[in-house]
Amino acid sequence: MLKLAVLELFARGVPEGLLFVLAAYTFAGKRIDWKRYFLTATIYTVIVYLIRLLPIQLGINTIMALIGLIVLYVVINKLEIVQAIQVSIITVILEFLCEAVNVIIIKNILKVDIQYVFSRPDLKVLYGIPSLLIFMLVVAGYYVMLLRKGKLQRVN
Repeated sequence: MLKLAVLELFARGVPEGLLFVLAAYTFAGKRIDWKRYFLTATIYTVIVYLIRLLPIQLGINTIMALIGLIVLYVVINKLEIVQAIQVSIITVILEFLCEAVNVIIIKNILKVDIQYVFSRPDLKVLYGIPSLLIFMLVVAGYYVMLLRKGKLQRVN
């Protein structure tokens, strides 16, 4: 079981949910519809929390969350199914890359024991902030760039 501590849910899960939905709007080239944005992020965060309560192996939770994300993008945000799949996969890959960079920094530059960090929710949240910030900068930066170039469309 991959249960999240309450600290992890609010300090990592909620911001990550908000960023995942922002990434969907960004990579789909859509302007943010704030009502749909917050609804999707809230439901996604709850879905991830509930999935993490299930007695499943690591990795399966990511696939289940990805499926939930795709469904939310199609149902709430009115993306086409193929587009929802594409932006979901791009988002997950980008998040994994940001986390990989962060783990390399923690392990090789800061010389911190990764197993110890992952065993404590408070340290996991603290050491996870840089990957979340990198992810946010990439997604928000790309969204702003598209916005300035006038390349964002309204959600139907």
